[in-house]
Amino acid sequence: MTPHALMIRNTRKLRGWSQQTLADAAGVTAATISRVERGLTGASDEVLRRVACALGVGYDDVCRTPQTLAKAAAAPRVVPAPTSPEAEFFYYTPEEAAEFLPVTYWWLKREVTKRAIPFTKARGRILFTAPQVLTIRAMFDVRPLAESEPVQRRSA
Repeated sequence: MTPHALMIRNTRKLRGWSQQTLADAAGVTAATISRVERGLTGASDEVLRRVACALGVGYDDVCRTPQTLAKAAAAPRVVPAPTSPEAEFFYYTPEEAAEFLPVTYWWLKREVTKRAIPFTKARGRILFTAPQVLTIRAMFDVRPLAESEPVQRRSA
């Protein structure tokens, strides 16, 4: 069975658990949890049931069956705003990030290649976290000029 690695990792982190804590609660080794979270290996039904039980979620939430993969492919991806609480564990593609920025997708790609903006690279894909999107947006904020003493002009 194919585990839903990102869901398992995010749920574990939301609970404030280490991989060892989850492994102890599920009765498996920390190495198994690490491999499952990185998507390096499939997991047996028994391991996924134990992990689901330890996390307090349903079995269908921690595994990807052909039915859930087909359903996910058919459903549009819901993209939360970077300022929303749901965005804490969300990764934006450059196309999605550009929806919340005053720049285009192509500008983001060009600046990433120059390493001029913050980004995350995972499995060869360029992604942005919500704080990174907000940092990029702050680069375009118009700030008022600092107040200075009025310039006195000499009279001629």
